Amino acid sequence: MNRIIIRLSLTTTLFICLLSPVLLHAESSKLIFLAELRTGMKGTAYSVFQGTEPEAFSVELQSIVDGPVAGSRYMLLKVCDENLRIGSGFSGSPVYFDGRLAGAISHMEINLTSQFAMAVPIDRMLDDATKSAPSIVDKSLLATELKPGSMIALPQVRGDFWMGSSGTVTYIDNGLLLAFGHENLFSGDSVQLPIHRATVHGIIPKSDISHKEASPLEEIGSVTWDGKSALVGRLGTKAVMSPFMVDYQNTSGTRKHFNLEILNHTRLAPGITTQTIRYILSSLLPNSPTGVDLDVTLTISVKGIDSPVVINQRFNAETLKSDSSSTPNPLQSILTALMFPIKDHHSLSSIAINIVDLPEAKTGRITEAAFTRIKARAGDTVNLRVRMSGPFAEPKDVSVPVTIPAGYDQPQFTVSVQAGRSVRPTETPPGTALEIAEWLSGIARSDELVVLSPGNVNNSAYPKARLNRTVARTGWNVEGSGEASIVVVGGE
Repeated sequence: MNRIIIRLSLTTTLFICLLSPVLLHAESSKLIFLAELRTGMKGTAYSVFQGTEPEAFSVELQSIVDGPVAGSRYMLLKVCDENLRIGSGFSGSPVYFDGRLAGAISHMEINLTSQFAMAVPIDRMLDDATKSAPSIVDKSLLATELKPGSMIALPQVRGDFWMGSSGTVTYIDNGLLLAFGHENLFSGDSVQLPIHRATVHGIIPKSDISHKEASPLEEIGSVTWDGKSALVGRLGTKAVMSPFMVDYQNTSGTRKHFNLEILNHTRLAPGITTQTIRYILSSLLPNSPTGVDLDVTLTISVKGIDSPVVINQRFNAETLKSDSSSTPNPLQSILTALMFPIKDHHSLSSIAINIVDLPEAKTGRITEAAFTRIKARAGDTVNLRVRMSGPFAEPKDVSVPVTIPAGYDQPQFTVSVQAGRSVRPTETPPGTALEIAEWLSGIARSDELVVLSPGNVNNSAYPKARLNRTVARTGWNVEGSGEASIVVVGGE
């Protein structure tokens, strides 16, 4: 039987004291490790159901099973209260047997009822506690007293609104905090996320999995490590986030400004930025016209680049609003191309995005490409006709002059036509921030057609030929690609 396991967090820097071996040994009387557990043991878990105060509920150990982390063993628990349904937001809920901490509720199996949950052993959580990065102590943050079972929120974006995750505290010792029982952002890395105390408004029942509705309160600390078995944080410390400004203007000229901060992590910021823009367009601006095109200007400052990287592109609004995993988000692709290769993950200085609704939607797909002649000679310039069609505009033919290189000695000359945004000037980007910025500046706009020859743009046999390109402005937000060939009858 296939097992589908889901995490139970609610989705959507300073001096750090590491646990020394001596401290772990001294505190072991408060812990019960996996080897000591036996099937049938009765225990108690803690979590917040309403407000901020943790409440107890009874559990029973059913067995020790293979966990979601390779080579791991987890506890399979049954919730004794038949009216309680475990769901998102319970991640990190501490589990005690014989009055000692055994671990944290962390996952569920889809093919089991919500009366059952998986719990990561405290052994594995303590392993992650030794893998954290330094942060900056900020005495202005008063470390509000938390207790195991308290709810916390981790904003990835905050300011005029917040986006992030919330879950439960498992263990606190001398300011060190362990929570969640799994990765928060699938990073397995040093991250700088603020930790806020959170309040639970209630548990929302759903047919598949219930979830806690929670919102952040005051900031109390920072995450220092996003481990596979525990989120590691430090109370009384402050995460350094990056300024994130979004300006939106609709077709009537009305403007809306969002003043935000975003997680400073170049591998994670592209996805979080894309989610934020999707949220703004879909939730906060639901009346933005359907089918419109958007003129988007990205201004990104990264350590190592003296001047900000400015990228101006055109997108269809529905493309940026879509949350379909089968359709790559073009905005995220551009941000990833800039940030993902940068080795220093904490080098994001700021992001500013200006979005303008265009008065006319001209998003079109390349449906046909053909030369206007059957034959030509090497050195001739011939016209390539590209048919554009779309749901919001009449079909249109765009003519692009293409020159066959002098001395071309093949019997057929084949070109590939693509939207400018999808064409990269080189095979792979270099590694420094400055070189990546220069590489991005060579990408044409999405309202341009780029003709590449010879061969298809995806054929890696022609890396140099990709730079040999003809660019034509279309006035359309171009999607798709096409290919055309012409017979070459000889040189001059």
